[in-house]
Amino acid sequence: MFDAVFSAPDCRLHGRSCLMLARHTDGKHARLGVIVAKKNIPLAVQRNRFKRIAREVFRRSPVEGLDVIVLAKQNKKKLQSSVLSKELNDLFFRLEGEQRP
Repeated sequence: MFDAVFSAPDCRLHGRSCLMLARHTDGKHARLGVIVAKKNIPLAVQRNRFKRIAREVFRRSPVEGLDVIVLAKQNKKKLQSSVLSKELNDLFFRLEGEQRP
């Protein structure tokens, strides 16, 4: 489903704790894929928290007509939920700004 996003992303945004890939689609709705490797975030609780925050921020974002993949980067320190939420929110708004013609 998201192979096209990996093979040829239209947009690539880097954050401190994640990488965001996006590709335009014909549909009106946006779709989200979240990838959190055990190697990057070893504890299941932290992986699930990352995914939960990413889904919630995506749900509230104004992004439309895109397939988006969020990949977690390796973090040595545990990120606070508020910091992660703010970073993802900033990335989604940057993505929304880049999708306009």
